[in-house]
Amino acid sequence: MICFLFITGMYSIQSDKIRAPPNYCIHEVPYFFRCKSDEIFTSMLFSIGPMHYGNTELSAMEDQKRIYFEKFRSRIPDDSLEEFKSFLQREETRILNRYCYECETCPFQMDEFRRMFFYDSIFIFELLLGDYDETNDGFLNETCEQNALIKRDLLLLENQVPYFILEHLYKLLSGYQSYPSLMNLSCKFFGLRKPKQDSFTHFTDLARSSLVGVFPRDSEISNGRFLALPTAMELKKFGVIFEPVVGGSIADMKCLSAKFIVRFFKFQIPHLEVNILSECIFQNVMAFEICTYKLKYCHVCNFL
Repeated sequence: MICFLFITGMYSIQSDKIRAPPNYCIHEVPYFFRCKSDEIFTSMLFSIGPMHYGNTELSAMEDQKRIYFEKFRSRIPDDSLEEFKSFLQREETRILNRYCYECETCPFQMDEFRRMFFYDSIFIFELLLGDYDETNDGFLNETCEQNALIKRDLLLLENQVPYFILEHLYKLLSGYQSYPSLMNLSCKFFGLRKPKQDSFTHFTDLARSSLVGVFPRDSEISNGRFLALPTAMELKKFGVIFEPVVGGSIADMKCLSAKFIVRFFKFQIPHLEVNILSECIFQNVMAFEICTYKLKYCHVCNFL
């Protein structure tokens, strides 16, 4: 809890320095997150996207990406793969802008940049489809621990592919094979509750949307002003009763009032399931919020 309070405080002090321009959505994790728990933000199996591309400690997984590429080739014709390459070329500026790069400052040759996204996107899709088909190929579904590490690495903020790339590849695939929607495939793979919105920037954003649900509009939050809310310990001290509720998102908290001799308040808080991926998801989502949103939209930071 101390760590979370420290992070929120740092954001309120340095918000203008941390928050990126609107198009940026895939960020390097700020130092004050990493200095507390660097391993939570560090990939253990593979690199996705440009931030850790070429890391020799993760290079062994490049062979697995090539294996998955050959599997994916059997799903759609070669001309669709060529169309996907053309799409990456057409959208390269848009992709660069998601990573805080400008065309003239990108540290990669553009051919290499597009090739990286080509193989990484197909690798991700084979993981999603293999999970849906319950395939055991010696990598996916080999062990529970292996699956957990795969999902963990795909949720890291620095290990993301822009979601619109995956959406385009899904459209190409759906013309030849019948699968659930990309959102349903993704939520099944990660074990996430399906969010109410259908637009995301990447998988970390999807995890955040699944946790958050739908929050009130700005006009409904004290006319845009923030109140100094008491802590849970302070509320308990004054007699507020806390009650866990199964189901719902962290936005579904309710305060109920009742009278029995004296009036008392009951605060219903959604049950938050914790598993082997939980800390990784929470911390990476919090880093994403801090880098992307204004303070009033840092719902996961505020909840934790």
